Amino acid sequence: MFEATREAVERARAGGGPTFIEAVSYRAAPHATADDPSVYIDHGRVEEERRRECVGRFEGYLQRRGLLSDELRDEIRDEAAQVMREAIGRAEAEPDPDPALLFEHTFASPPRSFDADLAELRRILAHE
Repeated sequence: MFEATREAVERARAGGGPTFIEAVSYRAAPHATADDPSVYIDHGRVEEERRRECVGRFEGYLQRRGLLSDELRDEIRDEAAQVMREAIGRAEAEPDPDPALLFEHTFASPPRSFDADLAELRRILAHE
């Protein structure tokens, strides 16, 4: 990514215009926690991709250069986990959004059933 971005910046600065960079990565995690990922995930491929993924490779690079100790890595991970937990807590404390937001700005001319559909959605949500 660094090399592709560096080349794109050089090309743009030289008047060569914009560059499209396609960055493809393998999602090693399951789609959701509500299913069994062993049905659709090749565990061998997951382990192979985890060894090649960019964050882990960068971590290894920093460690080889002596810029990242195990202690600093653990501190960074702990701090990131704490920030994540706090953000999740704030998000979960937010009031439920108005179901009408699902429909707002969706239709230039809402269908005649709009009000009834919204009322039905509110009725269903009230029983959850």
